[in-house]
Amino acid sequence: MMHSSSPRFLAPCAVCVYLFLYAPLLVLMAFSLTPSEYSVRWEGLTLRWYQAVWQNQHIQEALLVSLMVTIPAVLMATAIGTLTALALYRARFPGKALLQGLLYIPLIMPSLVIGIALLLFFVAITMPLGVLTIVLAHVAFSIPLTTLVILARMQRLDRTLEEAAMDLGADEWTTLWKITLPLLRPGIVAAALLAFPWSFNDFVITFFVAGAGSSDGECTGHADRRGPFARGSPWSPGGAAAGVREAQGVVCRNLPVWNSCMSPNALAPRWQCTT
Repeated sequence: MMHSSSPRFLAPCAVCVYLFLYAPLLVLMAFSLTPSEYSVRWEGLTLRWYQAVWQNQHIQEALLVSLMVTIPAVLMATAIGTLTALALYRARFPGKALLQGLLYIPLIMPSLVIGIALLLFFVAITMPLGVLTIVLAHVAFSIPLTTLVILARMQRLDRTLEEAAMDLGADEWTTLWKITLPLLRPGIVAAALLAFPWSFNDFVITFFVAGAGSSDGECTGHADRRGPFARGSPWSPGGAAAGVREAQGVVCRNLPVWNSCMSPNALAPRWQCTT
């Protein structure tokens, strides 16, 4: 009696939960096709808003910067995550359990904390802030995600397939390329697909490591080191995943804890908000 009634009860609940989660997104998608500027009532179908987005030069530049940062960051993070997962699963070394536990910290730590920590690290090693620091920051917080995804896939592999290959004469390198990596391909692809939006959607960490003058908004940076995102540069639209050029100015104006202008310490770049 219980077994027959449970599926009937769970199916409507699942439908209601999914509608609750995705109905607002469907409404937004539908009203993005109406010519009304305020989307308060349906006035027909149009693609004018999508055409306006793709014809906006600022958004095109921001998208280019985002892809320029995200693609190499995802590739490097996936490669490093694959090697790290192999080491954690195959090798035995002191502190292995501690290292596995530390992988979860960047996933649960606030982005603000990670951004400030990376900013202080780059300043401490006197690395100029710019595209390189953004890519390195995205690689740093994407490695734990790719490692855990690939490690989960690796724990489901059948070790007897590798042992059979080695019994047939294959060495460890050939077994890795011909057996292990093809079996890990679904996990590697899944890790890359998860890391791409994880990196593409980041703004807070990018905001800290982009360098002074990375926005043409109301927040103008002044520091000794200026990266490729300097004011007037073609790469100035707010860093990776920043679709709105005024975003950094808005953030700067809304940080009362730093007196509306960012100067976390004497070593970090000083920011001056202008009216």
